[in-house]
Amino acid sequence: MSRAASIALAAVAVLGGCAAHRHGVATAVVVHAGSQCGGTGAGPSARWIGDEAALRSALFGGASIGGAGVAPPPVDLSREGVVLVSAGTRPTAGWTIALGEESVALADGVATIVVRIDGPAAGAIVAQVLTSPCLLVRLPREGIREVRIVDPAGTTLATAAAR
Repeated sequence: MSRAASIALAAVAVLGGCAAHRHGVATAVVVHAGSQCGGTGAGPSARWIGDEAALRSALFGGASIGGAGVAPPPVDLSREGVVLVSAGTRPTAGWTIALGEESVALADGVATIVVRIDGPAAGAIVAQVLTSPCLLVRLPREGIREVRIVDPAGTTLATAAAR
């Protein structure tokens, strides 16, 4: 192999490594899901949780997301963050929020999480009670500056700055 070809091959490898750092895939792990998370507002929202105090507040400070004797989920906050994804306040029981995909697309520092927000079946008899479904989703910290929550069609529902 010629010297020029070796240099070109090395340059492609280096540039490919840089691109892989900006673009890739991570795995989302649900560490908690609930129907009463004390979310605010009528629509979906997201909040990055990057320290132990914020995680404890999200778990135990909301309406009934946690509870007495419930241990925080295992999260290494030196390497991971947690995103609190809320579906917003809903007028009845039967609403859920779930990951649409376990894989999270990473592009230029933005992690995109797909979620599904589902209501009760048409005609279902449900309790008339305010609910606030949510997920706590664990993600790696490295390379993430913002989290974007989208529905399965790709419509942005919420964003959160990763701190």
